[in-house]
Amino acid sequence: MTNTTNYGLRKPEKQDPVDIADLNYNADAIDAAMHENRTTRADLKLSNLDTAQEALANLGAEVRRNLLCNGCFTGGGSQKGEGALPINQRGAVLYTGGYTMDGWKLSGGTLAIKEDCVEVEAPAEALVTLECAVEAPAQYSGRTLTLSALAERVSGTEYCYITNIFDTYKKDAAIPDEKGVCALTDTAGTLTAALKFVFVCGKGCKIRLYAAKLEEGEVQTLSWRDASGRPQLFAGPEYGKALAACQRYFQLYSSADQRPERAVDCRPVMRIDPTPGTVRIGEVTYYTNSAEL
Repeated sequence: MTNTTNYGLRKPEKQDPVDIADLNYNADAIDAAMHENRTTRADLKLSNLDTAQEALANLGAEVRRNLLCNGCFTGGGSQKGEGALPINQRGAVLYTGGYTMDGWKLSGGTLAIKEDCVEVEAPAEALVTLECAVEAPAQYSGRTLTLSALAERVSGTEYCYITNIFDTYKKDAAIPDEKGVCALTDTAGTLTAALKFVFVCGKGCKIRLYAAKLEEGEVQTLSWRDASGRPQLFAGPEYGKALAACQRYFQLYSSADQRPERAVDCRPVMRIDPTPGTVRIGEVTYYTNSAEL
């Protein structure tokens, strides 16, 4: 009589008599093992992986919703007309302050939209912030939230980081000097005024940004590392859904006559009754509605 390696099932030799007890023993062992696999968390290269992100990648699992309306920066920008991210309805590829790509506001310096990233550069005399606000912050009061970014500092020596504003400044996490993920987790108190994701570029520095995420939960689901250790992004948003999310705050029209005055008449419906304006893209003037945070 021998036994199998993994479950110790009984294997009679040719000379051994058939024993019903051995058959029943094997049946009971198989039944118990199958029940355990069904009712407990099987390993399947999950629990023995280094991070929760690797486990998600191994499963091909869905990841948590990004609370930022425009958090993927790797496509070169929607101004290309190819369904590329980030959404960039204003159409410029270089900004020097104010609202830039949809949802993101720059305090100074420059923001350049590149083919596979966004670059923010601060002047020698001042740091620069790039921030994205989340609508209706009060609904996240008391929630545990995680901020993460795939980014790198490409020049300069001053501290560059991401930070969360839960009404006021809370925590920070350093942007690495080589392309990688920085993340922080914090629990919001009673939010009344603001919930923001902020990039901070130190004086005289340049940072390169590939993606950003603000999500509920204690771990980031923005990125995972492949077998070589390189960071890889989980699947980003669909272009149409990202555009619709951004149009809640900013919309373009080809003529003033087509621009509604009331939020309820806009499609999609805007956050509040918008403020009209214009923007010039190339040689064309577009008429805008703004309801930005």
